Amino acid sequence: MGGGKSGGTVSTGVDKEYNRRMAAIAEKQQTMADEVFGWYKEHGLDVDVAALEARAELIPHQAETERMQLDAMRRLIPEAAQTTGQFLQEARHFDVQGLMGRAQADVIHAHQGVRDQQRLEQRRMGLTPDSGVVAAQQATMGIQQAGDIAWARSEARQLGEQERFRRLQAAAGLGLGG
Repeated sequence: MGGGKSGGTVSTGVDKEYNRRMAAIAEKQQTMADEVFGWYKEHGLDVDVAALEARAELIPHQAETERMQLDAMRRLIPEAAQTTGQFLQEARHFDVQGLMGRAQADVIHAHQGVRDQQRLEQRRMGLTPDSGVVAAQQATMGIQQAGDIAWARSEARQLGEQERFRRLQAAAGLGLGG
């Protein structure tokens, strides 16, 4: 087991066979490049010139199409601006107070129906309108109605403000393509 020699030799000279093969490959590559360049000079240049001529023929048509699009936009922009302005105006003047008033009227109407039903029940029970029981029920109903009206008006105001904001956003988006 020692460090004996393997018996191989290392060549420090020039490998002439390798160099000959590499030179042959380089010559073939150059020949192929010359053939491709020759084909391009014969055919490729004609293809490039034909493509450029075809593009040049399209330029007037493209310019006319773009002119037509620009003219259409010039006609539509004032119309769109007017529509957007009208929509924005309507969104700004969304009637939140009216919405709150309708909510209040709905509550009053509902409570009136309950009061009518309550009076009918009181008569069936033989209670007079000036009795303490009737007065207590009416006071309770009045407090309940006031609370329901406050809640309905508040809810209507919040929903109205949200709707106004949604409409303003939509109106702003009309002019931005969004």
